[in-house]
Parts: sequence; structure tokens; C-alpha cells
Amino acid sequence: MTGFETIKTQENEAVEKLVHDSLAGEKELLAGRTENYIAYGLGTRTNLLRRRSPDTETDEVGDNFLMVPEWDLTAVFDGVSQANGAAGAKVAADELKKRIEVMKDKFKPRETTVVEARKVLLALLRSVNGVLSDWNKDKHQSEQYLTTMTLSMRVGAEMIVVNIGDSRAYYQRAGQPLEAVTVDYDAMRYDLEQRGKVPTTIDEVTGQGGQNIAEIRAAQSRRPKMLANRVSRLLGQSSRLDFAADVYVRKVKSGDRFMLCSDGIVKEVREENLADSLSPFTNRNFKDSAAEIMADATRTEYDHEHDDKVLAVVEIK
Repeated sequence: MTGFETIKTQENEAVEKLVHDSLAGEKELLAGRTENYIAYGLGTRTNLLRRRSPDTETDEVGDNFLMVPEWDLTAVFDGVSQANGAAGAKVAADELKKRIEVMKDKFKPRETTVVEARKVLLALLRSVNGVLSDWNKDKHQSEQYLTTMTLSMRVGAEMIVVNIGDSRAYYQRAGQPLEAVTVDYDAMRYDLEQRGKVPTTIDEVTGQGGQNIAEIRAAQSRRPKMLANRVSRLLGQSSRLDFAADVYVRKVKSGDRFMLCSDGIVKEVREENLADSLSPFTNRNFKDSAAEIMADATRTEYDHEHDDKVLAVVEIK
């Protein structure tokens, strides 16, 4: 079973696929093509777009995703280009999907708390990270499975977000400023960690590191261009014992929107444009919101080299 059905769309638009069951993306996608997946969960509706850059000689896409409508869960992955990026993102999505399938009858996000949800998600990701790390031992970097990951899951009246690397999550409530939820794991943050200025993780459920967010963002605003793509923490990079990820939580209400995306989006779209596109006032339909952001991210695609891209707009029902 594919887990989705194809929906007819206008000519030249990305074909919409309606997701019913857990779905992880494939690593093959023709250069210059866009995929479009729609999922209606119990408490969210999601439009996910993934695009393969036209600047490529292969049909492998470095960005990937996982959608689990039953859990109101969406995750995006950005494989490291210097490593086996397309395979890294694909394997991570597949491994997480496999572990969630085992737990589907035992764990119901709508019936639990963010404390329990955090525990479950971190255990799942620790297991995925351990598998990748074990496979990466004694391999050259170009052969390793390394990827970023940003994940969201609705838990009752809250949204929990888990982040590793420099893919991002944004939050938009009608009439409010756009909020960058996640904080990148980059060279500037790593420097602060090594000097003991900030903890290695931000965890808003347990209350760790939240007071350091402004300090980290200030350091990142001074980051030199030569360090722009230096990611300090990735899935598959560390052992099970060394695994760490950021955890964020937001109280939500109907109409609120989150965007999860790889850095191929944020490199091309300014935050003020993201705010306009995510706003329910600008785009009443969550599908139009995602399409507008992807269009903005690809408008200069043939003028200079672009990354692969994946984004998901998740709207609270």
C-alpha cells in the first residue's frame, strides 16, 4: 500500500497526494520536480511540499519527510550533502516510521501529556540515532548517514517540536508576529556550549536552556559567512548515550499554523515574507500558504545554485 491517493489538480501544478497512513518519502525525485502531500490528522491538517533542485546530475533528493496523520506528527529531514545525504534522510525517516508503527496501538498523543510525549519521542529518536551511528562507525564521511530533523506533534492543546541540526520550525498565530521556534545547532552555538556558557540542549518541557535562547540567537546573528553551513549536531553523529535534541512546546488554538522546513527554504525566503504567507489573513487556506512559500523559495531558482527543499505547513484544527 502506498498510504496515499492522488488528487487531480490544475495543469502545471504539483500533483496532490492525500496521505491516509504513515508515509516516508522516497529518495528519488526528478530534478526540478515538486511533490505535494496533504494529511488530515485528528487535530491538524498539513500540506507538505518537497522539491528537487534543477542544479543536479542525479535524481536523488537530499531532503525527506515523514507524515503520521494518526499521531498528528510531521517531520522533515535534510541529509548532509558532504555525506550520503539522500540516503541519510531516507533511512532516518524510514527508521522513525518503523518504530512509530510498533507503538501505534500503545501510545495515543491526544490522550497524553507533553511530558509523556517528550519521553516517547526522545526514546524513538534516540533509537533511530543509535542505528545510524552504529552504521556510520569506521565509514568515511561521504558514506555516512547524517541528517538534520525537525518534528512536530500535537498533544492535546499543545504542540511539541523536537529539533536536531539547522532545519527549522516557525509558529504563526493570527494577528501575532511570526515566531522562530527552534534554535539552530551551528558553530556559534557550539562555541558557547564548549565555553560552558549555555547547556547542550534547550528543553522547554523540563525548563532547561530556555533562558539562553536570546544569548544564542545574538551570537548567531554575528556568524561569519564562512561558518554559515557548519551544523554542530546531527542525527547519526553521536552514540545513543551522547544523543541530545532540543524540545519546544507551544499552547495552540484553532487556526494556528506551524511551518517546518529545511534550510533550502530559509536561505531563499525572508522572515517577513514567511509571516505574510503563513498568516491566515493573507492565506485563508493552509494549502495556499505552503504553495506561496515554495513559489517564493524557487523564484530565482535558475539564476543561481539552489538546495533541495522541503516544507510543511501544519494548521491546528
